[in-house]
This record gives sequence, structure tokens and C-alpha cells, in this order.
Amino acid sequence: MAEAPHADADADADVNVNAGSHYGHHHNHTALPLPAVPQAVIESKHYVAVELHFALARRGEPAMNWVAILEAKTLAVLYLRAYVDDANGQVFLIDPITTNGGPAASAASAALNPVRTSVPLAGLTASSPQKLVGNLVKLGDAELPNVAAPTVAGAGDFNYDARSNDFAAVNAYYHCDRFFRLMQDLGFTMSGFFGSGTAFPSSVDHRGLGSGGAPSGNVINAHCLGTSGGLGILQTTFALADTGDTAHPIGIACDYRVVLHELAGHGVLYPHVHSPNFGFSHSAGDSVANSEGRFSFRFLRKLNERRCDVDSAHPRAQIGDQARVVSLAATDIQTFLAADIRQ
Repeated sequence: MAEAPHADADADADVNVNAGSHYGHHHNHTALPLPAVPQAVIESKHYVAVELHFALARRGEPAMNWVAILEAKTLAVLYLRAYVDDANGQVFLIDPITTNGGPAASAASAALNPVRTSVPLAGLTASSPQKLVGNLVKLGDAELPNVAAPTVAGAGDFNYDARSNDFAAVNAYYHCDRFFRLMQDLGFTMSGFFGSGTAFPSSVDHRGLGSGGAPSGNVINAHCLGTSGGLGILQTTFALADTGDTAHPIGIACDYRVVLHELAGHGVLYPHVHSPNFGFSHSAGDSVANSEGRFSFRFLRKLNERRCDVDSAHPRAQIGDQARVVSLAATDIQTFLAADIRQ
């Protein structure tokens, strides 16, 4: 006998009763898309049920073993759980201004920390201690300054103050991995879309852009470097989101739009046009970033109100008239797809 799920199941519940949900990580557990439980199945009543064990893999990942409990008459799924555990980490889902109305990147950790969200870090390769290395993304120290990515022992989580290099590292892993998984969810394969020129896991440095003359890398910037001949992505590197308190740095990788600018803009162009830019504009990266709901980078003062929904005469315009048409079309498509994916 199985009891029908409660509608107010807590955050650790394994039941997924939301119609239209997508394959991903929900309630801190790996989940599958499931229809809503039929109204005929009444909450808290007991039903004859069957336990089903099966194996299934997400695109590009190894198969996992699952258990499901189905109500015998309607075959409604009352319980679903994969035999797998996740390492979690705290991140900014987009940026604090977009999701919370503030604070800005110049704020202290005491103000920024409440906006952090704990998320599963998908795709991690098990290691001891656990590193931020997975099947799609691997963090490494490729550029100055020399700042190693954090590791955790045992079953610990990657939770850090917002103004710290370690928090930037978790965001860099999560958001870069999130982009590549978005590509997979849209039906692309990594080898098919990015070709042989891009190696996976893709290299990411969460704290770079330093040089011999300025090794600290205390700049508000990021870049996506190409391989020889511009055939693929070599590495993606992030610096800071604010330079007002470099003793307590906040990384630019904490803004998902910046990650989209780099990977959905320059990263996707390398294997197809062998350049980080279009011939007629910078890239479409900001348009993809704008699928998150606004035509600006509101978290970053340097980039605040950077626009791609205006013509070239606008003082904040970043693209010419030809690119504006492409940009707005891409924005409309991405907004539609993003809304569907978020359901």
C-alpha cells in the first residue's frame, strides 16, 4: 500500500507532482518530467501500488538506476528517486538585482549572502576530496592570479561567502555547466555542435585575466579564448564583478548573463565561423543573456544598461542596425525557449 503524496511536501521530498516539469534537478534530487497526479488519487489516502526499478540516462551522461512507485489503477507516479546523490553549492541564480531587487555587486557579503541559492552541482566526477570537475566543465588555474578552485571533503557542500574567490568558483562551474546542459536540452550534442575543436570537460578559470604587469587581475571583465585557428573553445576565464574591495573579491562569474555572453556569444561562434565575433557585430551572446528577462547587465556598474534592443544611435547601443535585427530575433526565440525550460 502507498500513501498519496501531500501537496505541501517539504524541500527534501522525492515526489515530483508538477505537470510539465523538465528532466533535471528538483528538490535537491535528480528528477524526471512527470504529469500531475490525477484528481482521482486523493491526498493522504492509501492505494495499491507497484514498485518499478529501471535504468535511464540523461543525454551525454552515464545511465542511473531509479525506483518509482505507481498507483496500480491510474499508473500515477507517487514516488520517484534515482539511486544517486548530489553535491550542492550556493550560487546566484542570475544576479541579486534581477532575482531580488538588490543589492549591487559593491555590497558586502552580509548583504549579498541572503540572495544565495543552494543548487545541485550536476555532472561532477566523484573524487576525494571532491573537486569542481565534471563531464562538461572543469575548473583549473590557467591564468594569473594563482587562485586554486575549492574542494570539499566527504559529503560536504560548496557553500561560501558571496565576496570570495571560492563562491566565484562555484558559480563559474554551475553557470558554465548550466549553459552546456541548456544546449543538450535544446537537442544538440557537444561533439556535434562544438566539433572536435572543443575538448570536454571545457576548461574554466574562475579568477584570471591577470598579466605580468598586473598579475592581480583586478578588472571587471571575462573572456572566452579559442583554440589555434579558432576551431573551438580553449578556455573561459572570469575576473571580478566589482573592484571596490579586492580583499574580499566578488567574481564576475556570479552573473549568469556574463557567462552567457561568453559561451553563448563567443563560444558558439568558434566552431562555426572560426572567430569570437560576427563580421557585422560583436556576437549574439547578450541576446541569449536577455532571455533572462531584461535588456541590461544590472548587477555590473560598468555594463549597467548595456542595450541590444535599441538602434545604433542610442548612447548605450552595443550593436549596429544589421545586428540589431539578428539580436532581437534571437532574443524572441530564446525568451520563448527559456520560458518553456523554466516550467
